[in-house]
Amino acid sequence: MNKYLYSLLVFILLLCSCEEAPKLPKVDHIEVDANIVRFDKALLSLDSTNLSQSFTKLKLQYPALTDLLFERIIPLKKGDSIDYTQLKDFVSNKYVQHTLDTIQYVLPSLQEEEKQLEQAFRYFRHYFPEAVLPKVYAGYTDFSFQTFIFDDFKSDGICASTDLFLGEDYPYKSIDPKNPAFSEYITKRYDRKYMVKKIMELMVEEEVGALQGKRTIDHMIYQGKKWYILQKLLPQTAMPILAEYTNEEWEWCEASEKAIWSYFLDQNLLYETNQAKIKTYVFESPRSQGMPEESPGRTAHYLGWKIIEKYMEETNLTIPELVKEKDSQKILKLSKYKPKRK
Repeated sequence: MNKYLYSLLVFILLLCSCEEAPKLPKVDHIEVDANIVRFDKALLSLDSTNLSQSFTKLKLQYPALTDLLFERIIPLKKGDSIDYTQLKDFVSNKYVQHTLDTIQYVLPSLQEEEKQLEQAFRYFRHYFPEAVLPKVYAGYTDFSFQTFIFDDFKSDGICASTDLFLGEDYPYKSIDPKNPAFSEYITKRYDRKYMVKKIMELMVEEEVGALQGKRTIDHMIYQGKKWYILQKLLPQTAMPILAEYTNEEWEWCEASEKAIWSYFLDQNLLYETNQAKIKTYVFESPRSQGMPEESPGRTAHYLGWKIIEKYMEETNLTIPELVKEKDSQKILKLSKYKPKRK
């Protein structure tokens, strides 16, 4: 009898866990190309002893990204042409070569990222069937841009700059101690575990469009949409990664949801338009002003995600319908959002 009861209990627990698991759309039949082109490796092939020929070969193989890198990101132009003296200095620079070599050591293969990207692309094509998938590159920007989207002739290209995915132990701070981009709370995200999220976020931004309005609630709903859609595209990725929080920061937000919401209401922050007053809640910041030391920045984004979750639950809309709705106040009202007591 005891064995029977134990087996029945296990069965019930398994059944409950299955019912609680999110229902994912079937996308295995959708064909996508998620190959990540290693432009960063191609840069190593530039030969300083035969620079004109090797550069021409690079440009023929990757015309758009080569032009973008050497004309705008690391401008080495003289008039309308590439300055080969500057290009030779770049290719021969020990610091540049050391960084490129480090990239090959830390990121010799991106097969795991390609696997994640392939599944994310399938979900993206499922939700946005008319969208054209971009070509993805692993590039190098001399620590300037972690990811960016560009015109790759017939379609969009997305570049993930691998020099900014070397891991939080890489000495980024020493590159430029005064540059806020190398602050500890930001460089902890310069890790490969964020790469696919960063790529997909650019694609989501293209679909969601530009931020509408300057109020805190506008920022909240805009970012909440992005988090919600990213969660659908990367269902196996933990929310702290999607939110770019540490596990401790995420746990604090989860435990403090009601307190965060109450603070926003008490301080009349929802409809505030003064960017100086709301910057720590909506922009990059080590913590949120007026909240405990353990709070992260961008707490408005967390609340926005919670509101969007409730809104989608209440309205049962599709992802494209969510994207089309631009009225932040309407979304807040229809969501009937009210944080639960923990």
